[in-house]
Parts: sequence; C-alpha cells; structure tokens
Amino acid sequence: MNYFSIEVENIQELRSKLYEEIKKRNISPDRVIILTKKPIKKKGFLGIGGKIVYQVWFQVLDQGDNSAQVTTEQNTKSNSKLQFSDEDVVNSPLYKEIETLKKMIQEVMVENKKIKEITSSYLKAKESNFEMIRKQMIERDFPLGFIDKLLERVDNELSEEEKQNFYVVYDKVKSLIASDLKVASTELFINKKPKIVMLVGPTGVGKTTTIVKLALLWGATKGRKFVFFSLDKYRAGASFQLKSFAEIFRVPMKSIRNEDELRESLDIFSDSDIIFIDTAGTSQKDTLTINDLKEHVKVVKKYDVWISLVMSAVTKYKDMLDIINRYSTIGYNNIILSKIDETNTLGSSIAALCETQVPLSFVTNGQRVEADITTFRPVDLVYMALDERRDI
Repeated sequence: MNYFSIEVENIQELRSKLYEEIKKRNISPDRVIILTKKPIKKKGFLGIGGKIVYQVWFQVLDQGDNSAQVTTEQNTKSNSKLQFSDEDVVNSPLYKEIETLKKMIQEVMVENKKIKEITSSYLKAKESNFEMIRKQMIERDFPLGFIDKLLERVDNELSEEEKQNFYVVYDKVKSLIASDLKVASTELFINKKPKIVMLVGPTGVGKTTTIVKLALLWGATKGRKFVFFSLDKYRAGASFQLKSFAEIFRVPMKSIRNEDELRESLDIFSDSDIIFIDTAGTSQKDTLTINDLKEHVKVVKKYDVWISLVMSAVTKYKDMLDIINRYSTIGYNNIILSKIDETNTLGSSIAALCETQVPLSFVTNGQRVEADITTFRPVDLVYMALDERRDI
C-alpha cells in the first residue's frame, strides 16, 4: 500500500486533481480510499497575507486487497505523518463528495473501456474490408504499391462509419481509380490538310491492324480522302498487310525508307485529308531504332499531327512504365490499349495509366477491323479491371 496527498481550496479543484492523479498512477478508483484532511495555512508572498487550503490524504490499496478498512497501526507504520481516526474520515465535509467523485471516475473508465471495445471492433471491420479489396486487386494484377497508395487515400477520405461498409469502401476504390484515368478526345479534327495520324510502339502490339481500324473509323466511314504510309522497313510482311487493306479501301499505300522519301511523299499526297502512318515496332530498349523514328517524327511535326502510343494489355506493369517513359521522347499525344481480349487481368494497364497520367484514347479487343476498336468510359474500364462484367 502507498499514500498520496492533494492540496486544494475547494471540491471542484479536488475533482480534477484527483482524477489526474489516478490517471497518472494508472490505478482503479476502487483502490483509492480517503484517509483524512487537515487545514494548512499557506503564507503569502514575502510572508504577507496567506490563505487556508486543505491537505487531503489518500491511501492506495494493494492489488487484490478489497478491504477499505485500514487500521491506525498500519497507517502509522507506513507513514508516521498521518494521524487520523474513523470519525475524521466519516465526518470529513469532503468525504461524500470524494466518494461521489470516485464513482464518477469509475463510470468514466468503464465508458472509456466501452469506447475502446467499439473502436477495436471498428478497426477490425475496416481492416477486414480493406483486406478483401486488397486481395481482389492483387488477383486482378494491380501492383502492391498502387494498391497501398489507393487504400491510403480511401482511408483518409471516408469516415470511420463509412469504412465499416464494404460496398461503400469498394465504390470509393472504383471512383478514385476512374477519376485518375485520363481520357483523350477521339474526335479527329482536321485544322489543315493533311492531318497526320501516326502510331508508334513495341513490336507485336497490333499497330498495323489498329491503324486500319482508325482509317475505317475516321476516313472511310466519313468519306474523307486518305492514304497509308508504312515506315516499317524491317518487316516485309507489315507492308504487305497494309497494302492489302489499302486495296480493299481503294486508296494509295506508300512504303517509306528514309526521311527524304517521307518529305517527298508528304508533298505528293498533300491534298489528302488524312495520312495514316504505320511505323516499325521496336523494343523500348532499342535506342537506335527509337532515335531513327524520332527523325521521321521531326519531318511530320510541321503538319497537324496526332501521334498515339500503342501498348498491349498483356504487357507487365513495370514494362509498361518503361515503354511509356522511353517512347515519351517521340512526343505522342495519347495511348491506345490493344489486345484487352487476350488477358484476364487489366490491373497492370490501369495502374500504369493512372500513375503516368497519359490520356487513353481507344481500346481494341480483337482482329475485326469494323468492330473491335472502341471508346470507353473510365468507370467501365475499372469494372472490367476488377472483374465485374460490363461491356465497353
């Protein structure tokens, strides 16, 4: 057992001081009993004046000691300064107030315990909801860093009550992703002839098929005069494929080997509404080929140009970031996401687009020239990425 005393002028002051003492000592109010009080005269400044205060002594019972009766002998042994009797305790004018105060403190502590239990329950529910969403996003191929940042934003923007509802949290996740997806205009405005439409990107992403789809969408169906250029001097098959489509459309197709031929051909077909330019596919690590492509881009830059980077949805997340970064030196305007029909997970694509903030213009999902290219709403793409069936 141990003792402590508090000096006060009135019961209101005692309430706060006793409460703070119990908190500081981290003890239960049930273990605190009043012993005695005695008046003390406090001298004023330089001995002038002064006031009467009460020194109230308390005893803290040992853990497990439920007895509130303390003998004078025990108290004298523990602290020779204490002199009190049962009559002092019972008749003390502060006794009843202190007992009431102790009950009040006990109620506060019980209430705090309930609040802690509720808070713990809230945290468990929130963590469960967040963990379910985290697991789903990992399965859909979203990178961990992206998931953590996203859930941190959700945590900051929702109230504690909202976090208890899985569907509210889930809707917030979808809303934030959709708001981060930038969208490019898919209307082709021809400010001056000819309008140059050029596609760039790695090998095998479907640039040739995509440029034919754009020719149908922006050229043939609108009755515009257009031609095809091929800058792919590395693959004979690519030029052959483009030539076949040119014959179907009954439009010219020109293979370009260098910048001089490109300048000459642009002059020859300067009366066209649109010139669609297909380029050689190359690894983003092939600096030499990308630099060669940059020289061709310099030639067409004096025209009204629309350049798009084509990326396959099956590409890994880190590779996508690398492609977006390395091709940025060419100066593309937007991204076309191809082959979304060839993957079950769009998480990597969505994360890369959100993080780089490059606007997305089209998505392609098949080989049919007349049907498999489309615009989209960001929310629809997010639903697909999270494996919720919704047509784009």
